[in-house]
Amino acid sequence: MNVWQGEVRWGDMDAYGHVNHTVFFRYLESARVACLAAVCGEAPLPMLVVANIGCKFLAEIVFPATVEVRSSLTNVRGGSLEIEAEIWSGGRCCATSRALLVCVDAVRRKPTRFPPDFAARLVAAQDM
Repeated sequence: MNVWQGEVRWGDMDAYGHVNHTVFFRYLESARVACLAAVCGEAPLPMLVVANIGCKFLAEIVFPATVEVRSSLTNVRGGSLEIEAEIWSGGRCCATSRALLVCVDAVRRKPTRFPPDFAARLVAAQDM
């Protein structure tokens, strides 16, 4: 599991006085990047695109606050993987998410298999 933390900014709020739902996706994106960076280390990251993402909103988040996104790799296959995540704030789970990422050949712009070294890192990280 990878944990990313961030501070809620005043600009994250909407007219209803809580973090706007679109900002939850920004938190998830930051956590996804941190999770994949932890898997890759110094190795280059292959081109990964989000093919599908969903978020279930469970509780509001209000300023000031810290958010913690807990991410795990799941369903690693030859050229795709899922990242399951939970957004926590104030000791409660405020959202859950699942994102499907697909490896894409940067030149042909077509789905492809993971490079072998990256695939091995993903499998090792999935078992953690």
